[in-house]
Amino acid sequence: MTDQNTAGSQGQLSLAGGASTAGGSGSNLTSPLCRKVKHVARIAALVESFKKLLLPSKLKENKEIEDANGIRRYKCYTHLEDPDTYPDDGSSIVSFYPLDEKDFTQLEDPAVFSRYKDDIPLYVFDILRDRRTNAKRKAAQLADDDLRIPKKFRKDGDCLIPYKQAVFRVEFPHIYATTIHANSILPLCFFIPRNVVYIATHLAYIDTKKAPYKEENNYNIILDIPKILNRKLDMDEAKFKPDSELTFIEFSQAAKQMILFEKNRDKSWIELGVEGSWTKQWRDHFDAFTKNTPAMMLHEFWKHREVEMREMILTQNVRYSPEDYLATIERARMSKDTRSYVMESLAEGQASRSLPAVGSSSRRRTGGRTSKRHN
Repeated sequence: MTDQNTAGSQGQLSLAGGASTAGGSGSNLTSPLCRKVKHVARIAALVESFKKLLLPSKLKENKEIEDANGIRRYKCYTHLEDPDTYPDDGSSIVSFYPLDEKDFTQLEDPAVFSRYKDDIPLYVFDILRDRRTNAKRKAAQLADDDLRIPKKFRKDGDCLIPYKQAVFRVEFPHIYATTIHANSILPLCFFIPRNVVYIATHLAYIDTKKAPYKEENNYNIILDIPKILNRKLDMDEAKFKPDSELTFIEFSQAAKQMILFEKNRDKSWIELGVEGSWTKQWRDHFDAFTKNTPAMMLHEFWKHREVEMREMILTQNVRYSPEDYLATIERARMSKDTRSYVMESLAEGQASRSLPAVGSSSRRRTGGRTSKRHN
């Protein structure tokens, strides 16, 4: 485009759909069809030439068209309002030259946008705003799992370590978090390492159910805890059973993993990378039972109370109190002493009933012979 003003003005009228025609009174074009073909070819050439311009030139050209269209619209308005005073009714509105996807992508860059914002037409501002709104809407419509899965399945081989130095680490499935979010309490057996691995590897076959969100018309997929506890697994790698049936070793293993799980839910750990009061609450809770020598010997007597205390923390946000835990262990000791006393009393009673009286047995053995002697 050697003369942009001339080409632009003529091209504008041409793009308007025939408001002015190429040629004129002295044109050699004889038929309307021939004039139309020439007109369309000229428009196509102008558009192709426009596409080769740099972005600043494209914006300025369309900015000039937009300003000219504004003047035309105003003339049309004043002519309709007062034809006698404003006899000029303006001319037809001129179409804009098209911008391609590459141009809009460049304008979405904040640096490019700030540099050329004075030359950007208003209609381009509207298009950029709509594109930004649509992008945000699409991102908001993506489910959390859709955003999480790509990160979860990315594996970095450079992080592998030698086998002898490997430490067994448990990665909790995301369904644990959704189950807790639905106000369900996970039994402690779900935190035993072999059971965590089993759920992670057999999640497609584990019993699940739908649970509604707290304040949304949607649902989550959570673990169906009663069905899993009632399922009798033949495999040795996973044994799901109620907390009351756990051994002290299984309780200790699960306690360590539950502390790690709750640490990942700790606000201080998520925001600052530091263990907060929530993590400390769970460490104190389990340490009161697993790192207290008298308590280790009383697992059978405090395990039911421990379940109640754990549920109160999760459902009622009850704060850790050392006095409550000491009282629980003391009651467990008293229960053990009472049971021992009762068992000893029962054993002594059975022993006394099973032993015969000394006098009666001797008389039975000698009674027959003495009677013969007297005879």
